[in-house]
Amino acid sequence: MVRDVGSTYLGQIATLTKLIGRLDKQERTEATNDDAARRLQTMPGIGPITVMTVSGFARSMEILRRGRDFAD
Repeated sequence: MVRDVGSTYLGQIATLTKLIGRLDKQERTEATNDDAARRLQTMPGIGPITVMTVSGFARSMEILRRGRDFAD
């Protein structure tokens, strides 16, 4: 019984690992293809995950008057 449960968990881990790998590759590709995303990634500590999160949830940069307005 323990082996069956362990085998089930290992199968789920393998499936999720493959899915995460595909999503990571897709995210990196998208972040590479976008000009703004490439520019943002030149800043220290900013990678594809942060860039895609900011571009997905942040307001349009054109409506902001200054950098501080981004935090509001």
